[in-house]
Amino acid sequence: MSERDQDIFFCDLKRLDWDDYFKDHFLGVRQYILKDPPSTLSEALKKYNRLYWLHQTTKLVISLTVMRMFWSIISFMILFISGA
Repeated sequence: MSERDQDIFFCDLKRLDWDDYFKDHFLGVRQYILKDPPSTLSEALKKYNRLYWLHQTTKLVISLTVMRMFWSIISFMILFISGA
């Protein structure tokens, strides 16, 4: 790009504030693509938080169940090997 074009159009990505960019990006997607009015943002954040914690809880329960299954299998194998 020429110097004049670089002065007119912002093109230095090192100086871009990525937090502001993504905040504006997601708000624009909500408003113009999903057709959600900005007034529903607080409800959407509440729903997001509930779903986030539900997801974390589900992962924890599944992880503990898998660990318990492995522990049972390993304990059985140790008892089987030591008893033989």
